[in-house]
Amino acid sequence: MHGSHTVHTCRIRRGLLRALVFLVAYAAQADATACTENYCVLPCDFDGCTFSKDGAGALLRAGTCASTSGILRLDYKGIQLLLAGVFDGLTALTRLRLDKNALASLTVGVFDWLWAVTTLYLDYNALTNLPVGVFDGLSALTMLSLDCNLFASLSAGVLSGLTAVTTLHLYDNALTNLLVGGLTAVILFIQDLYSW
Repeated sequence: MHGSHTVHTCRIRRGLLRALVFLVAYAAQADATACTENYCVLPCDFDGCTFSKDGAGALLRAGTCASTSGILRLDYKGIQLLLAGVFDGLTALTRLRLDKNALASLTVGVFDWLWAVTTLYLDYNALTNLPVGVFDGLSALTMLSLDCNLFASLSAGVLSGLTAVTTLHLYDNALTNLLVGGLTAVILFIQDLYSW
């Protein structure tokens, strides 16, 4: 009962978030805004390049981004797919927000250039599985948020390369199995793994 309640609650939250994304996009100007601001809409500018989304919901990037530190906010954008190369060259970026989108999967290699990212938000998406190696480029990552996705289990191989992670958020998933081998001194934020 507890697992189905959690999934139902996340579906309601996702529906409300989709409505919010629509309202924000509708209220915003059509011109590109800075991808570092709260509630910016796509297309948005980030230090010389522009992020946008195609009709299928894939995140696109045009131009070459300066190697700038700071935050890239791509939350609340309705992104469904991250294409290989979309983050290439962003080696000084420290925080990446991809939360509150519609991501159902991640491709190995998509984060390979994000060596300086310490915080990655992937919560409130529709992720069901993570391929081994998807986080291999994130050597500086200390906080990973995977709350409110659709995970039933996570294998040890997915998280084993995240040696700097100290905080892992897994609230509101349907987890029945969790193997976190390879993580040291990690603080896990998860719901009980027991059925009620």
